[in-house]
Amino acid sequence: GVGNEIGNQWWYQAIYSIVFTQVEANYTNKINVNGIYYNITSQSEKTVQVSYKGNSYDEYSYEYSGKVIIPQTITYFGYTYTVTSIEEYSFYYCTGITSVSTPSTITEIGNNAFSNCTSLKSIERPDTVQTIGEYAFAGCKNLRQLPNFSDRITIEEGAFQDCINLTNIPPLKKVAKKTFEGCTGITSIPTSIEEIEEEAFLNCTGLKEITITTKLKYIGKDAFKGCPLEKINISLNVKYLFDSLNNSTNLTHYTVQGIPFKKINGKVDFN
Repeated sequence: GVGNEIGNQWWYQAIYSIVFTQVEANYTNKINVNGIYYNITSQSEKTVQVSYKGNSYDEYSYEYSGKVIIPQTITYFGYTYTVTSIEEYSFYYCTGITSVSTPSTITEIGNNAFSNCTSLKSIERPDTVQTIGEYAFAGCKNLRQLPNFSDRITIEEGAFQDCINLTNIPPLKKVAKKTFEGCTGITSIPTSIEEIEEEAFLNCTGLKEITITTKLKYIGKDAFKGCPLEKINISLNVKYLFDSLNNSTNLTHYTVQGIPFKKINGKVDFN
């Protein structure tokens, strides 16, 4: 009856107030819904972030495996929460994970969130993600393809470091420091890039030839160090180009807007 409904409402609200006030205050209590752990990030906005089991990321091991499908919303104690982010280290060293699917509500993947998930092969539907944190997918040695990301995405340092079987780079405007370091399966870079930070492609041993359009304005120091580059076509408006290319030991011939030049005594000189 009406009395029971009112009583149930009061009970839910009382439990909600006690439990969730504590959760939001210190994040030590996890919500487990269908095998995925969450933190409450906002009671008022009803949002949660995907997390790891326990009070710290190294308290438990291998808590996730197989295909991880992150839902858009979860329901807990009668309330619906929107999943908006993945906390740092959430899936750290979960070597049994084979794929991950993210909902359109997720905008951020935290630092080291999937680092060393050595069985991870694919990432699905991340086109709404705006930030991928430092070393988020580092060491995912079986990750082969990256999907297209949002034009507004920020990919931070080392995000895909040592993904040795990665073969593609989606259209990006900026490649941060060490982003693709050690990605030995990469053989080309997209022409959409406007900025390449230092050591971005360090030791990408499959990278032998690159073509860079006039969009590119900056190449950082040692961006291509350890790459066996043999041929490059690049525009004259690139700043700090030679510091980067002088560390590419195999590179002998360049074409800059139709003007050939080459290395002499280890330095770049016009032919």
